[in-house]
Amino acid sequence: STGSSGINAEYGLAIVGPPKSGKTMLARRLERDHGIVCLSAGEAVRRFMVQFPASSLTKEMESHLRAGVTLPDALVVEAIEKIMLSQQCQTRGYVLDGFPNTIEQVKLLTELSIIPVQIIELTLSNKDVHWRGTADRHSPDKTLPLHDSAPILDVKLSSYKRNINVVRAHYEKEH
Repeated sequence: STGSSGINAEYGLAIVGPPKSGKTMLARRLERDHGIVCLSAGEAVRRFMVQFPASSLTKEMESHLRAGVTLPDALVVEAIEKIMLSQQCQTRGYVLDGFPNTIEQVKLLTELSIIPVQIIELTLSNKDVHWRGTADRHSPDKTLPLHDSAPILDVKLSSYKRNINVVRAHYEKEH
């Protein structure tokens, strides 16, 4: 079935969980094994900006990025929506990697009829989040080791814990 935006909802998944819980690994495995298109928020933004460099949405996102500020959720969700309209997403389905994280993101997705048919929530103890972060930070292929520093992981983990119950409750109640 498709929503008002024309997004194929039959194959829509979202994987959420604390940092380092394996969201991206699982999403990539689903992509590899089942052909589902894997989209993180950042990847959707990058794909959109490359595919539509002259669009007003790209120009608006570029102005935020040049200013060094986080993109507003509304712009990120708009980029996700546009990428999901691709033939690849329409025929293969999609898995949102680590998104949505907040009730505001859930509401923005819902307004565009982007409602994953299944939410997969991964769990991981605080201790294991930090253990994996330390291992990743020292990995030879890690390009941005500070992303896995203890203070950044603490911020990400705190944000996840602050928001996940509301996100979970919404999907349990509404879908």
